[in-house]
Amino acid sequence: MARAFIGYFGILGSWGAVKFMPVYMASCIVFTVPIWSSFMAFCLLKESVTKLDILALFFTFAGVLLINDPFGITNIYDVETKVYS
Repeated sequence: MARAFIGYFGILGSWGAVKFMPVYMASCIVFTVPIWSSFMAFCLLKESVTKLDILALFFTFAGVLLINDPFGITNIYDVETKVYS
């Protein structure tokens, strides 16, 4: 029952994210799933984390940052007019 409850709100959150933010940003949230699942496995299941796992998680996070571009390095999207330039 708890699994269905969490799954329901996960899907609801994904659709809500797409509704209220740009699609590329909402889809990048999905790419952080390996980070969260590794963190939860470490905390809840007491799984061991090796240096290679930490390195892979670092590259995962770096890839999400490159795709999402939170600092506006590549300014192809004008937020005020919502038109691609």
